[in-house]
Order: sequence, then C-alpha cells, then structure tokens
Amino acid sequence: MKRFIALILTVIVFSLSLFGCSSVSEDEAVVKGYADKQEYNDDGTNGQQSFKKFIYDTDVKNDYQKDKNYIQVNSDNKDEIAGYLHHFDEWVKISSFKDKYDFTSDMITAEDFYYITENVVSDDNIGQRKERRVYKMYSIYYYDTESNTLYYIFNDIRS
Repeated sequence: MKRFIALILTVIVFSLSLFGCSSVSEDEAVVKGYADKQEYNDDGTNGQQSFKKFIYDTDVKNDYQKDKNYIQVNSDNKDEIAGYLHHFDEWVKISSFKDKYDFTSDMITAEDFYYITENVVSDDNIGQRKERRVYKMYSIYYYDTESNTLYYIFNDIRS
C-alpha cells in the first residue's frame, strides 16, 4: 500500500512539473531589481538542499503583494511556514552552507509574503500517537519586508 501511495504521489508531482502547474520558474517568482544574490547548494546522499538570498536596495513589498502567487503572512499560516523552516533547519545543520544560513522562524511577521511550491508533504499517524508531518520536497520563497530580502529554500529528501 505504501508503494502504491508513493507511486501515485510521484506520478502527480511529475505530471504537475511536466505541465508547469505546480510552480513558476525562479525568473517568474523573483521580483527583478535585486542588488545582490547569494546562492548555496548541497547535494548529498540524503537529498538536495538549496538556500538563496535576493537582497534589494529598495522596498519591493508592493511588487510581492501584487503577485498572485504570494500570500501575506497571518496568524493562520505562520505555523505552517514555521513547520517547513523547522524541518529545513534540521537539514541545514549537516549541510555545507550551515554557516551561511541565516533565516530563522523569528523573522516571520505579518508584513511578509511567501510562496510555497513543489510541495510534497504528508501527515502520518504513528500508532496511537499524534499525527506528524512528513516533509519530502518543497520550495519556499519568503520575502522579508524588514530586510528587503527574498529567501529561497529548497529541500528534496531522498528516501
């Protein structure tokens, strides 16, 4: 049964990426005009992690606010974003860019905007214990209005 579910999820993700429905390209997701771009990648035996920062000299909040893919952070979605970041934080500890990664869940505020794409996450029950979230693959674009920085986080865990 687990193989069947994994197969179905794989087919869905492949189909969505094939037809371009699951996400937009980085060129479309990142507002032009950033002054600096920092990029870090780690491709290991357990998967691939990427962290990018697009730093703007000016406030581009209105551009991200107008983008139909981005959602403004609120009290309802703050925990969802923090869950992804907590998961990524665990992988960063063993990554080659652990000293460069500077995004923390404390930075998540109601003025910010985010876009989650390439999302393969499931909720698993563990016996009679509480349900837990299992993160397999995701991309997050997060615009921090305080620093005028767009953070891009990508994680793909190989099973």
